[in-house]
Amino acid sequence: MSGIKDEDFRKDNYAPVLIFNIGRWINPILGIQIGYRGFYFYYIMDDFKHYYNFLSIDGLINVNQFLSFNRKNWNLIIKMGGGPFYNHTFKKSNIYLNAGLINFFNISKELHLLLDLSAVIGDKIYQENIDILPSISFGFKYSFTF
Repeated sequence: MSGIKDEDFRKDNYAPVLIFNIGRWINPILGIQIGYRGFYFYYIMDDFKHYYNFLSIDGLINVNQFLSFNRKNWNLIIKMGGGPFYNHTFKKSNIYLNAGLINFFNISKELHLLLDLSAVIGDKIYQENIDILPSISFGFKYSFTF
């Protein structure tokens, strides 16, 4: 879904999102991840798919650990970062922000169900002002230990 104005929030304004991240915890509270986000979004002025690619580097804060809130079955993570965003329709790139919340529900020690609520925020993503591409995604996280 794209937009921050009332006319942008239409039921036919939804599109799939593909998100892939790899990261590492620096300590129990702070982490870092690099990631890819993309596919396409719809613009309210036409019915075309507007393809994009977004690469980001995000800082992570484990809220459970920060607040000493020990929950064995889930973790709440705040993420914030940024990186290059390429809009294939406009054939232009820019540096944009990425912010959101990640919630991990533990299935096992290594496997976690993931809920990611986040948004890409930037100037002129698809209009001539500050735009936002919010997303809600579900997936899985696998924890490797080195």
